[in-house]
Parts: sequence; structure tokens; C-alpha cells
Amino acid sequence: MPSKKDRMGQIRCLCCFTRFRPLLNTDKATCPECGMEWRVSWTYPKLAKIRGPVWEKLKEKTEKPESET
Repeated sequence: MPSKKDRMGQIRCLCCFTRFRPLLNTDKATCPECGMEWRVSWTYPKLAKIRGPVWEKLKEKTEKPESET
């Protein structure tokens, strides 16, 4: 099991719960597993925190195209 020091700078996707490491000081990060995009803030130089989803991307994902009948 990885130690806390190994996980420093990683965030956990709130959609699929996969841990991943966003680029340092970026405002947005996309989960490599499910593709969900998150707004990220940095409380310390290497400590990232998810602030919430990128609403525009979430809206695109949830809207289903109308089927042709």
C-alpha cells in the first residue's frame, strides 16, 4: 500500500475513485480512467484538491443526443 508521501500531489476522481496526479499548478484536470474533468486548486505547492466538476463538460456528458425515429 502506498504511503501518504507517495500519494502527495495525487487526487481521487469523485466519479470512478481512481487516483491520478494532475500537472502542477493547473486549474483543471481530467481523469485518465473515466474522462471526467475537475476544477483543481492547490493549497500547498504539491497538494491538490478537487473543487468540483467542470460544469460545461458535465453538461455535455449528461446530455444525450436525440435518437432518430
